[in-house]
Amino acid sequence: MSPARSAPGRVAIFGAGGLGREVLALLRALAEAGGATSCPSFLVDAESPAPAAVHGVLVRRDAESFLRADPDCAVVLALGDPRARARVAARLAGARFATLVHPGAWIGSFVEIGAGSLLLGPCSASADIRIGRHVLVNPGCTIAHDGVLEDFATLGPGVALAGGVHLEEGAELGIGARVAPRLRIGAGALVGAGAVVIADVPPGARVAGVPARPL
Repeated sequence: MSPARSAPGRVAIFGAGGLGREVLALLRALAEAGGATSCPSFLVDAESPAPAAVHGVLVRRDAESFLRADPDCAVVLALGDPRARARVAARLAGARFATLVHPGAWIGSFVEIGAGSLLLGPCSASADIRIGRHVLVNPGCTIAHDGVLEDFATLGPGVALAGGVHLEEGAELGIGARVAPRLRIGAGALVGAGAVVIADVPPGARVAGVPARPL
């Protein structure tokens, strides 16, 4: 079982958009469930148009200096684009990344979850699953047995992965996509919303439709 089920303590959120607000709601849900969890700040890029505060939490534009000054504060990347997460993760390589799992998620036996990953809202991961670093799993997703989600993979709301599906680094699946058993989605590939994938998807490909076909 992943240590992600323990309370992560103080967590700064990089990104103050819609996903950032969802992560703030997740932190508050963890606190209500008995975890000593709080958010001292949102962090954004210096040129970000974000407001001075979001839901009462200060927004700062000095992420690196903030984290250096407070090494006990972990950070999580609330950025929907896997490429953006990868860029910021490289920038903040010395930081401590929090792994957050919603209290409504069902995480089965022998599920590994890497640093910085987010499992938002009710979702499920059954057994013998490996989830890498900075993976984003949105509410309503199901990940069946023997799945592999490499670093920076992204599942939109309601995605369903059958048994033995392997998502390579940075693969992104849109809302409600379905993937048949034992298929491989290549690195950086994009699967459109509502697509039904019945064959391997090459790295960098873009597919959509029922069944999914190259765009």
